[in-house]
Order: sequence, then structure tokens, then C-alpha cells
Amino acid sequence: MATESNRLKPAESFLFVRRKVERRIVLFSLFMGVVGMFLAGVGHSVSILESLRDSQGINRAAVSQISCDNSSCDASAYTMQWWIPGPDYLIDVQTRYLVDVAASEEGEPVHFSQLEFLETSFIRKFRQPGQFATPTGEIWRLYSQPAEDKGQNREIILGYAEKAPWKMLSTSVSDLPRVDDELKREGIELADHISDLRQVPTLKLSADGYLVVVADTGKVVVWGPPVPSFLPPDRPLPSAGSYPYLNQGKLYIVTAYRGGRFMAVSLVQVGSIRWLAALAMVVFLLTSAITRILSRRFLRNYFAVTSVKLPTLEGALRSGEGQRVEFKRGLSEDETKKGVAEDELLKSVAAFANTNDGVIFVGVDDSGKIKGLAFDTKQKDRFERKVLQLTRSRVKPFPPIEISFANIRECQIAQIIVARGEEPIYMLNGVIYLRSGSSDVQAQPEEVQRLFLDYAY
Repeated sequence: MATESNRLKPAESFLFVRRKVERRIVLFSLFMGVVGMFLAGVGHSVSILESLRDSQGINRAAVSQISCDNSSCDASAYTMQWWIPGPDYLIDVQTRYLVDVAASEEGEPVHFSQLEFLETSFIRKFRQPGQFATPTGEIWRLYSQPAEDKGQNREIILGYAEKAPWKMLSTSVSDLPRVDDELKREGIELADHISDLRQVPTLKLSADGYLVVVADTGKVVVWGPPVPSFLPPDRPLPSAGSYPYLNQGKLYIVTAYRGGRFMAVSLVQVGSIRWLAALAMVVFLLTSAITRILSRRFLRNYFAVTSVKLPTLEGALRSGEGQRVEFKRGLSEDETKKGVAEDELLKSVAAFANTNDGVIFVGVDDSGKIKGLAFDTKQKDRFERKVLQLTRSRVKPFPPIEISFANIRECQIAQIIVARGEEPIYMLNGVIYLRSGSSDVQAQPEEVQRLFLDYAY
């Protein structure tokens, strides 16, 4: 029997195997957590893609409904279909006129920052109510009024449509003084509520549209129902296409489409960054935790075997049998037969499981000469089934084992990889075997005692 110095110390082997398996389980769990996040993202993206397609369709439809000649444009086909969803912005690129814009909801605009600035010089033209003909053929009565909100200057503009496709009756000249008085009164009412923007959209106004901007910059504070307004000439227009946009902690996808002189822009909300991050973290942690639990329960032997690094057959043929390599000529052809060859194979399996990782090449004799195995597909299945059944029934507990086949030098070889197990001992028919050099030897009482003492730590 080999001396103790020729054998691996079981306690060191146990700790190494345990840590190796745990490390692989952790890495696998983290990987599956990332996969879970990716799949959750894909699932969420599917619903977003449908909204994107709808948004792009809405943009194209809106632009196609406006026709222009050399002097004017007709947007009646678009404005008359008020029940059909429209884009968030519809812009006349030539004049920079805002044909349509989505109103703020409860004082919390979700508009595109690139289009949140208006030409204040146009607003200031209407300190007294006046008439304005839009590039799309509508006639509006407009009035603007300065206001102050917590020390900051604001500009308010209100409008009443005298003539528009969506109005059944046009305003008569005799009614204009009354309209002007109403615009002035409602301008004062808006100015009185300017400090609480959440209340502005709930006011009962006769004006058809209004908006509030910062006086110095033209930045929009509140978008009411659309009123004639223009984008500043020095601010760039959005690029056509689809791209992400972050606003107030929420992620959107901007879709912009240009057809002729008009551009339609819409925003599709993806979700709050905090919500998306929280969802991703929950999915990651939950997937990782479930994967780790299941891996510890069902995949420990798999991770033990797949982490094994052993000599190839070519390397084993050069070095011969040893502490990690064993050659076997073959097994009996009868799947149910249990003879000497099977006993010797199981001894090597148990010895490697108790001592160190090892590989058994079946189809090679003890001298290292390749004999090969005449196996077809069914015979391979029978061989693998036989080895696993014998090991499961006679080696307790069942050790980490993996069986594969390879062709070398036109011969077929079976390769049985056995990993050093995580259990204190593996017994073959109640006997403990250890690997010592190129031999499988029965453990002595003191060695068995040492195994249990080392594994107790």
C-alpha cells in the first residue's frame, strides 16, 4: 500500500471541491440572473415595439392629411378627425408653426425638451386682442398678458378661433368686442392661478387655447389646448427617426417623421428609470436565488464534473496510468452482466471520488495500447446506461460522473470522468477505496478515521 505522502490530503481536497462547486454555482446563478433581466427586458420591449409602430403610423397619417399649394396649406382633414389620436407635435418646418401640440395633463408636461421653447416676440405682439391667420388657413383672435410667478416673469397667450374647420360657425364681426373682453378676463384669471400650475388645466375657459411660457427664455410652463405659436428660429428641429429620450427620471422613445414641409413627433413612454431599475434588480435577485437553490439541489455533481481539468487521451497515453488516469480494456457486452471488469471499473470510480479528480479511458489496455470499442449508437447508449446503473446501485452516495465518447486513431474510446466528491466518503459495496498512484486500494481503518476527522471541520 502506498504511503500517506503519496495521497492527496482528503481535507484539502474536500475544501477545494466544495469551494470550486460553490463558485461555479454562484457564477451560474449570476449569469442566469442577467439572462432573466434580459428576457424581462425583451418581454417589456415587445409591448413598447407595438406602441412604437402605432406612434409611427400616427405620425405618417397626420402628415399625409395636410395638403399645401404655393401660398397656403389645408389641415382641415387632420383637425376635423378629432377623435383619432394624433402626434404630440405637428410642425410646419417651413414657417416653424406648431399646427398641433399635446396639452399638459394636471400640470405635469411630458413634452420633448427640444420643442418646449416658443417665440416670445410673437406672443408679445398681442398685448391687445388681434387677429392672426395661421399658415394652415385658420383665423384666430389672440391676446397675451404678462404675469409673475414667485418672482419670475411669465407670458400668457390665449386664443379664440374665429374661423376653423372644426368650428361649425364663424365668429361675426359684431361678436369680436365680446370675445376680446372674455380673452382679457380669462387672461387675468390665468394670471391669478399662475402660482399653482396644477389648477390651470381645470379652469373653465371660453378660450379655445392657451399656453404659458417663461418670459426671458420662451420655455413652456403649461401647454393648454393648442393655440397658434411658433418655434424660435435659432432652435434646431428634431432629427427624423426613433431614439431614446430621458425626461424627469422617465425614459421615452421619440419617433419623428417628416413628409414634405411638415414633421410629426410623438413620445412613447418606456417607464420610470427607478421603476425599470427596481424591476431589473428584482428579476435579477429572484432569478439568481431560484437558480442557486435549484443548482445546489440538483446540479452539484454536474458542476463538480464540468470543472474537472484532466489529461487528454493523447497525454494519458504518453504518461501512462497514474494518480488521475486509469485504463480499462472494456466491459462485458451483456448490459446486465456484472463481472470482474465491472468490479474493477467501479473500484476506480469510487477511488477517484474519494481521492481526486480522475478519468477512466475504456478501450485502452493496461500497457496503454488502444484497442477501441466496436460501438454503434445503440451500444453507446447501453454502455452509458450500464455504467450509470452500476454506479448508482453499488457506489454510495452517487458520485459526480460524466461519460462521453471519442474517436482517436480510427478507434472509438469511452471516457468516464469522475470528480472528487463533496461527501466525506464514497463506498463500493460498503468498502472505501482510495487512489494511490495507478492503483485503487482499500482504505485502512486509520485512513477512514482521518477522512471523517478532516471532513468534520
